[in-house]
Amino acid sequence: MYPNPAKDFLFVSIKENDSNVLITNLSGVVVYQNSNAPKGLLKVNLNKWESGVYFVRINNNAKKLIIE
Repeated sequence: MYPNPAKDFLFVSIKENDSNVLITNLSGVVVYQNSNAPKGLLKVNLNKWESGVYFVRINNNAKKLIIE
């Protein structure tokens, strides 16, 4: 996933068809979910998101995301 920190858009590289992409805030609230993401590059619009730290989970792999 890139860029990190992000501002306007987040790009997530999906390596398997029908992947589950879940983004939560620090409180565990789901702010984005795509349960059938296709293989390839997923573009997530962050324009209306608050600055802060989020967690991105792709299937069972989690990473920290910072939004400026």
